[in-house]
Amino acid sequence: MIRSLWTGAAGLVGHQTYLDVLGNNVSNINTVGFRQGSPRFEDLLFSTEREATGPGGGIGGVSPLQVGHGTLVQAIDIIHSQGPVVPTGIPSNLAINGAGYFVVQSGDQELYTRAGNFVVDGLGRVVQSGTGAFLLGVPAVGGVIPENPGALAPIQLPTLPAPGEAPGPGYEIPPRATGEVTFRCNLDKNAAAGDSHETSIVMYDPLGGSHSLRVTWTPQVDPTTGDKIPNAWHWQAFLDDAPTPVGEGDLAFRGVADPDSGAPAGTVIADGTERPSLSLTFPPDPQGVIPDPASVVLDFGGGGNPLDGVTQYGSPSTTRALTQDGYSRGYYEGFSVGSDGTLVGYYSNDVMLPLYRIPMATVRNPMGLQAEGENNFSLSSNSGSVGYVFPGTQDMGTFVGGAVEMSNMDAAAAFTELIVAQRSYQANARIVTTSDRFLQVGIELRK
Repeated sequence: MIRSLWTGAAGLVGHQTYLDVLGNNVSNINTVGFRQGSPRFEDLLFSTEREATGPGGGIGGVSPLQVGHGTLVQAIDIIHSQGPVVPTGIPSNLAINGAGYFVVQSGDQELYTRAGNFVVDGLGRVVQSGTGAFLLGVPAVGGVIPENPGALAPIQLPTLPAPGEAPGPGYEIPPRATGEVTFRCNLDKNAAAGDSHETSIVMYDPLGGSHSLRVTWTPQVDPTTGDKIPNAWHWQAFLDDAPTPVGEGDLAFRGVADPDSGAPAGTVIADGTERPSLSLTFPPDPQGVIPDPASVVLDFGGGGNPLDGVTQYGSPSTTRALTQDGYSRGYYEGFSVGSDGTLVGYYSNDVMLPLYRIPMATVRNPMGLQAEGENNFSLSSNSGSVGYVFPGTQDMGTFVGGAVEMSNMDAAAAFTELIVAQRSYQANARIVTTSDRFLQVGIELRK
């Protein structure tokens, strides 16, 4: 009878832990990135009253006679399932859709979390709200993100300089002269001799001054007969309002498909004329400074894909310049994070530059991570080593910008478990009270 008291007490202790875990789950129902816990029970100990005997000698075998001594919590598993993603409208907030963890740094310790409630602090660093832990990323080198995650560093955004201070790194970008203009358009195959079409695009000189680059297209004609030459066009380029062209040339198109290269009919014949180069001399800027001369390539060939360049088909001409790679001086205005983790800075000159790429952490055994509080985890001897992977690669998840992942706790299941835990606790308490009554009866036998 005394033994049943301890059995009931062990059950009470175990189910008290069960209630503690469930209570923690419920209390964190609105905690960003929270991972719910799930207790696992095991039988505690058995007393062997009689050993088992095997069959033989005209008698059958007898199983062992054992009495258990209750239960205890064997493990509390952390469930790393996906939680709901909730939009917040805050650009610095991030949610992970799929596997992976953010990598943050608190002091000298590297931690891992699913809580993406990041904000920008007073020095322009992206930090975890409430803890100040730095979000780590891979910085761009010369505007180029490394292919593989290397040395991670706290994300430092460009900041507005204080009065009298020089701008911080990345806050201001110098002008860049236009080096290439790409064209994606169609010239009407049925255009008559003497027809003309024009396209224009804004380009930039080495000082960041803007200029209009106009290109006119006219069908080539036979100088003797004046007849239109099939599949041949003449172009002229003009800078701003100057009447004299800064460059001109001829462009030929395929009348039939090329069986050797596979290029279809109506595309530019790649013979070098599809990428002419212009040498430009610019007028003085408003302060009287004369920009250095520059060379600009006009890409009519689609960068090697003829259908992406200038074509000649029997439809109205749509001659237009598509892109140019120059820009004026610009200042940092904000940022966004793409699903692949690329943090792009936006500038006042409409330029977008990659500043960082945010990797994800992966471990062999996520359930082996050790909870450190504040929604963060650290490695343990059973989690395995950590690896860094960019989002969307190697079966990792992707980022959702302007959103956070909430707790993965299932409220309906948690409240059902609370009822089960409560009844189980009551049942173990009844074991104690019933055993006490048995003891009371035994004591009264002496009277």
